Amino acid sequence: MTAAKLEGPAEEGSTFRWKAGGLRFTSRIHTAEAMTRFGWTGRTIGASAIHNWRFEPRDGGTLVQVEESLQGFFPTLFRPTFQRQLEAGIRTNLEELKQAVEKRGG
Repeated sequence: MTAAKLEGPAEEGSTFRWKAGGLRFTSRIHTAEAMTRFGWTGRTIGASAIHNWRFEPRDGGTLVQVEESLQGFFPTLFRPTFQRQLEAGIRTNLEELKQAVEKRGG
C-alpha cells in the first residue's frame, strides 16, 4: 500500500481509498472488532479484493492470521503476478506490524 485515506472513523461501514501496485482502490470496512478482527472489501477497475485480519492471544503473544483474495478480470488474466504481489504484500504487512509492536515494547 503506497497511500491510504480513511473517510470517517475506523468502524464497520466506513470507507477508505488507497493505492497499491499502481491501482487505486475504494474499500469499505466490513468487520471492526477491537483487538480481535478487522476486515474490508475493495474494488478497482477490473478487480475486487477481500482482506481479513484475526488476532488471537497465544503463549504470551498474539497469533495474527491474514486472509486475502483477489477476483476479477485482471487478477485472472495476470494470476501469477497478482499472486506474487499478494503474498509479498501480506509478508510486508506482517513484518511492519511486528516492527511497530516491538518498537512500542509489546
